[in-house]
Amino acid sequence: MDNGNEARKRPRPVVSCLRCRDKKLRCDRSIPCTNCAKVNIASDCVYNSQGIQSARKQQRTISPENDNADISSFISKRDGVSRFPEAKKFIDSCADEPVIRNLANEVEYLQQRVLETAYPKKRLSGVESAASFALKRLRRNLPPRAICDNLVEGYKLSFETSMRILHIPTFERQYRTFWKCPDLEPSEQSAFIPQLTAILAISFAIDQGHTIMDPAIGSYLETDALDLVSTWIEALEKKERIEMSTLQTETLLLLSRHFRNLSYDKLWRVSGSLVRSAMLMGLHLPPHAFSEISVFQAEMRKRLWMTIVEMDLQASMAAGMQSIIPDLDFTHHIPQNLNDSDFDEMSTELPPAKPLHENTSSLAQVTLAMSLPQRLKVTSLVTRTTPEMDLVKAVVEGRRLEEFLRHIPAPLKVEQALQHYLPALLNTVMLDMFIRRPLLCLYRPLLLEDRPDDLSFMEIQQVCLESSIRILEYQNDFNPCTSNLNLPNIESYWNVFQICFRSDCLRAALNVCQSIKSAPSNSQVTSPSTLPAMRIGNPSYSHPSSPQSQFATSGLAQVVENLLEGLEQRIGEPESELKDNYFLSVVLQSVRTRGPSQKKMPLLHEAAKNTLQACKNRLLQSLPPEPPRRQSIPRPMMLEQVVYQWGMVSTELDPYSQYQQMGMFNSSDGNVSLYDTWGL
Repeated sequence: MDNGNEARKRPRPVVSCLRCRDKKLRCDRSIPCTNCAKVNIASDCVYNSQGIQSARKQQRTISPENDNADISSFISKRDGVSRFPEAKKFIDSCADEPVIRNLANEVEYLQQRVLETAYPKKRLSGVESAASFALKRLRRNLPPRAICDNLVEGYKLSFETSMRILHIPTFERQYRTFWKCPDLEPSEQSAFIPQLTAILAISFAIDQGHTIMDPAIGSYLETDALDLVSTWIEALEKKERIEMSTLQTETLLLLSRHFRNLSYDKLWRVSGSLVRSAMLMGLHLPPHAFSEISVFQAEMRKRLWMTIVEMDLQASMAAGMQSIIPDLDFTHHIPQNLNDSDFDEMSTELPPAKPLHENTSSLAQVTLAMSLPQRLKVTSLVTRTTPEMDLVKAVVEGRRLEEFLRHIPAPLKVEQALQHYLPALLNTVMLDMFIRRPLLCLYRPLLLEDRPDDLSFMEIQQVCLESSIRILEYQNDFNPCTSNLNLPNIESYWNVFQICFRSDCLRAALNVCQSIKSAPSNSQVTSPSTLPAMRIGNPSYSHPSSPQSQFATSGLAQVVENLLEGLEQRIGEPESELKDNYFLSVVLQSVRTRGPSQKKMPLLHEAAKNTLQACKNRLLQSLPPEPPRRQSIPRPMMLEQVVYQWGMVSTELDPYSQYQQMGMFNSSDGNVSLYDTWGL
């Protein structure tokens, strides 16, 4: 044992090559080192110049694996012993005190022995075996490289934009290294294999058999792969759970769950857990609080934190629940508008950020991050919004969101994306919808009380109608039957759009129906074709009564009919609901037909029957040929489902309930009631 009076040694600086440091191998520091040369990846043998310089200065160098330890240390110092300087001074001196140091080592050794004796499998080998078992299955079931190449490329194009999770050059280097040595023990690639599997599962959502011809591989990526990744994460030890790579994999896993039609309440619970994991790692703290973290890690932490916050915000709005994001100053968390190629692990400083009119791989996330404080403020107001709320205050907050919609950078405008390709269109629509959703969530409850003489109320009506038409036009762009885009694989992007924005389309259709209902006979309301002149897209837009913004109600009815046709096409898909088709068709017929309720009953009956027949025919076409068997849906059960879904839950969970409260389906005002629809 060393002499107790010997001064405490400083931690050795990291001078290994990046691969040896990642794999925790002994590096001989040659160029290339023996380990890299042995596995034929000499070209990937690189060193951190900072590490070499700091070795000369005998200063500590921080590697990505140790970042979280320093963060935990910072948090504990801030809230713990640093408040008691005398105790802190004594504890610091104990490291050089042989009696205390030796006694502490003996206690730790005895503690470990007691744990091994009392909990031989539950504490030690059990957790490791669960993680190891999941990891081996993940490696064994990994698709061939050709399939992985295509799916990884699809992920980079379609998803790594608004939701920045990875540093693409770093991931690509790890990906190449993995395929050069695919037969290594899974434990040596423990963090990478689950991360790659989650990426493949996400990309499979837009592939749908175009790359994967083997049904077994598709079935695995659809179900078992996600369960194995989840098992691996849950089985990790505490130290591994708070590593950056693990949090990235957790974020990828949540994104892949979203494309598997996970219910909104479950998404909200899982996203909340992810936020807490990120806060445990200190991602919510200002990056400058951790001076020893490299600029690369600081930027990646900002990107990942913004992604996690965005996912929780969207899940909260979908579930009609409050976000758990704390009230923070996000000024220091906005990422730089940089391409991934502009910086890497060895960067000592970031280059100047590019202007917002210049497109980069991070521009979409930067745009979202800039609007995040206002969107969080608006969603916090939603929980306190009532029909009697002061409309002026709501309009003031809503206009601030409209400003962000107006100032979306030109490269991210939907009109610009339509000239390119589907991934660009998906990303620009996603950006627009993420900013537009809080605006509609704020305004929608305010429509419950009619105030026709209030200018603020008229503005709210107009904004809701404009946004609703815009949303329904988006679904037309992706629908293969109505889209002007003659592009391959459009069906897969249509699937993704429906999974992400189906409920938004339903609410938008009901907003349009409400506008048709509110308009006097033979009047005109806003046209989809006048959108370029509307206030959200044009600061020079005038009052809603401007004659340039008027259009016949038949045009709006056609917009809703287009959505109904899209719902009919997808009646056999997992996310489809027959109740939506049935209810929306009856609502549309109810508001487009003028006159007493008794005279409209035959027309409503015909609309309901036609909708059900069309859905039946579509489903029969999807089944193997066989004699059709008549099956009736039990009316009480179906009615119970409709009444529960549309009449007994919160407005945000239920896109239709607000219109029932308006009297939209009340027979006394010339419109059919929900119960009249069922003949009750």
